[in-house]
Amino acid sequence: MHDKHSGIYENVLRETNRVIAYRRFTGEAYQSPVADIFLHLILHGTHHRGQMATYASSKGVKPIVTDFIQFCRVKGL
Repeated sequence: MHDKHSGIYENVLRETNRVIAYRRFTGEAYQSPVADIFLHLILHGTHHRGQMATYASSKGVKPIVTDFIQFCRVKGL
């Protein structure tokens, strides 16, 4: 899959300053640079893992390990 899309990735990465116009599911219109959209994609999962850990802790449950590097170590990657 990576080989199939590598050309697309390379083109997009050359245009990180390009601004994309989009509409949120709420109907609000926004514009963001491609670099900001990439950063959001990278960080968004971390946000939700933090929410889950906070919720679990509030219920007295020890949160699971969600660290990506630890996942790779456990899987032998």
